[in-house]
Amino acid sequence: MAGHSKWANIKHRKWAQDKIKWKIYWKHSKLLAIAARWWADPETNNALKLAIENAKAVNVPNDNIKKAIEKWSWTWKNAATYVEWLYEAYWPWWVAIIVSTLSDNSNRTITDVKTIISKKWWNFAESGSVSYMFWKKWEITVDLEWKDIEEFEMFVLDSWAEDFEVFEDEKIATVITEVTDFTSVRDKITSEWYTLKWAEISWIPNQKVPLDNEEKLEKLNNLIEALEENDDVDNVYTNLEN
Repeated sequence: MAGHSKWANIKHRKWAQDKIKWKIYWKHSKLLAIAARWWADPETNNALKLAIENAKAVNVPNDNIKKAIEKWSWTWKNAATYVEWLYEAYWPWWVAIIVSTLSDNSNRTITDVKTIISKKWWNFAESGSVSYMFWKKWEITVDLEWKDIEEFEMFVLDSWAEDFEVFEDEKIATVITEVTDFTSVRDKITSEWYTLKWAEISWIPNQKVPLDNEEKLEKLNNLIEALEENDDVDNVYTNLEN
């Protein structure tokens, strides 16, 4: 039985890893579809260029990227209709979440999200009743491998960025900037030969709340996991204090 149990565990881990990998590939296929819909040349389409860079940063194979662009670019028959939809929910103890989705069917997505939230004893919220507790910002992840961290900190202070955080153990930093300042901050960072690992719009809480009860934390994590398993869900943001 021990051998059987071990094999079952290995299969489960592989299934979980494959599922996560598939979700990542599918997410980036949709992002590429949105970016490539009107113009498939990354040299003249900055949105597509960024989508390709982000896909490569999480190891999406080049063939997958190429096929996604070819499938969705400028063909009305297959034109991508993916749209970002935001849903809001709240819980007692002032915990709030924003669910970001990429979907071609808003009716399906809102039904799925509502069902998951209600099953986990959360409350679906009206638009705007939770999002005021968050700021919409660009979050840029920068590779600091082989770079001087103190030098980067001094540099980023002069780059018009709003905030940043360095993670020395992982040799990366996250830079936060206003949506309107993204292009100038990104270009300034890359002009100094820093490598961008990732860049995306994020919802960052401006009112954080603590939650030190393990049972409540487990319930919150269960909700986030259930939402993230849905194919249409892109990201889940909370105002929980780290």
